[in-house]
Amino acid sequence: LAYEWDKRIETAESPARRMWPLVIRSMSVHSAIAGAVVQAAPYVFYAEIFFFPIVLAGASLVVMLPVRHFAGLERARLQRALRALITVQLALVAGGLPCLLPSVTAWLIFVVLWCACGALAADRLWAKEAAK
Repeated sequence: LAYEWDKRIETAESPARRMWPLVIRSMSVHSAIAGAVVQAAPYVFYAEIFFFPIVLAGASLVVMLPVRHFAGLERARLQRALRALITVQLALVAGGLPCLLPSVTAWLIFVVLWCACGALAADRLWAKEAAK
């Protein structure tokens, strides 16, 4: 019937192989690092050196995302290292921001960065599937 009426036919696409375990692993690593930052933040904050690492992680994150994008999938070791660095940087910023600015907005950014970590892992897998 859809062919007779010239309707658009969309087919379902299965998720990338091993997508959910890798996304959950990436988000778990992010949660562990961000949790450690939130736990250590009061002690480091009183030492008055807390602001600098968070700003440095945020600035290097701005640099790492384009580098990851333009590095290409054929450089597997570089991609793996960049993925690990980006996960750590996202966690540092996400864990440190609510401690620097204790407001609802900072906690919302914490959740958004947690989701972004999983989205980056899923994006990598979809890019790998599309390249096949």
